[in-house]
Amino acid sequence: MSFLARKSLMASAGISKGTTLAINIGDDKAAAVDISDATNMSLISSITSTSLTIGRDAAIDIDNDLVYYPSSLDDSVAAIDISDTSSLSVTGTFTSSTYVDNTDCVAIDPINEICFAGGITPNYLTALNVSNPSSISRHSSLSLSYSPKCLAVDPANQVVFVGAGFFYYTVDYSTVTSMSLLDTGHFEGNANGGVDVRWDLDADIAYVASTTSNSLAAFDTSDRSNLSTLGYITDSTNIPEAAAVAIDPANNVAFVMGGGKLSSINISNPASMSRLNTLSNTDFAGTVNDHESLAIDTARQLLFVAARTNNNKLFAIDYSNTSSLSIVGTLTNAALSGGTVVIK
Repeated sequence: MSFLARKSLMASAGISKGTTLAINIGDDKAAAVDISDATNMSLISSITSTSLTIGRDAAIDIDNDLVYYPSSLDDSVAAIDISDTSSLSVTGTFTSSTYVDNTDCVAIDPINEICFAGGITPNYLTALNVSNPSSISRHSSLSLSYSPKCLAVDPANQVVFVGAGFFYYTVDYSTVTSMSLLDTGHFEGNANGGVDVRWDLDADIAYVASTTSNSLAAFDTSDRSNLSTLGYITDSTNIPEAAAVAIDPANNVAFVMGGGKLSSINISNPASMSRLNTLSNTDFAGTVNDHESLAIDTARQLLFVAARTNNNKLFAIDYSNTSSLSIVGTLTNAALSGGTVVIK
């Protein structure tokens, strides 16, 4: 795997190193933000597009300077060209009220040029051919019992992890025109209601945030056909309505955001995770459609926080001391009303 492909894969999983650019998406907008100095972020440019309405997720392909965004109101997935940060553009869309109905989650396999999207009716996981992002086409769709809420990809083994609220699936896409189930199970007890996932492929652990259980759960994925729960942490006070997760495996820390709170979690022992610190801010809460997003720059030990609110803000959070999180930068602009952020 090339360096760029590895970096793109990490970025699509929410892990980036040495970033300079953030893309904030949603509410019919996409905005490019210079984050090279997190203490003095600045808007580079923004666009408006009816293809960028409401979605909980986004996936970035660094190799090709593209961001994929699910638009639930339009039943579509849009490809945003970010190669010229002063002039963003929507280069292509895939629309289907059948295969990406009310979609709000995506994941990218940048190596095989496949974008995965989840739909609600009839609960499809759809594999899209994005080899030509200006003309996105469908490889295939797999009907699931429950609608996908979050996705993560293992390109080396060609497996998708699907969180579907109270259920999970692993899906084999080695034959992308005919995907098949490997494993299916129920998020038990304090893992119920999974809505966001980050997959540490090196350690074979998937971390899932749950809104209904106010929790972060860790799953052993070493056997893609037989997942098992390693452990979980639940805390209705400090990780209420957990909606977004980010991980820094090298430093044994995860971050969970929900209900206006951002908490750092010690994951050195996934079977017994513990809270390190909590930072509260009302603008961390997605007051419009509950959309909240985290992107992590592990090299600079920074988190970038966006939430779909009426206050139009992007935050930079220093986590160099995981026991004392701090806001080091805030950018306020009407172009930042979307609740999704990715970085490169």
